[in-house]
Amino acid sequence: SEQAWTPLFWQSHFWMGMVLTALHLATTAVQPSIGRNMQIRRLHISVNVIVSLLLFMQAVSGTRNLLLR
Repeated sequence: SEQAWTPLFWQSHFWMGMVLTALHLATTAVQPSIGRNMQIRRLHISVNVIVSLLLFMQAVSGTRNLLLR
């Protein structure tokens, strides 16, 4: 969908990929602080769990889209 006000536009693989890229860059940026600060370590783990779920969703939906076409 090309219209930005529709939910389908924001559910596309492109935008999910952009979010995943931003999360990976953020966790890479805080890498030196992870070992020193327990709160940042917990945040890092939480972000990685979210990234794993988003990657799983993208893999399932991408495979589904390829098989249904």
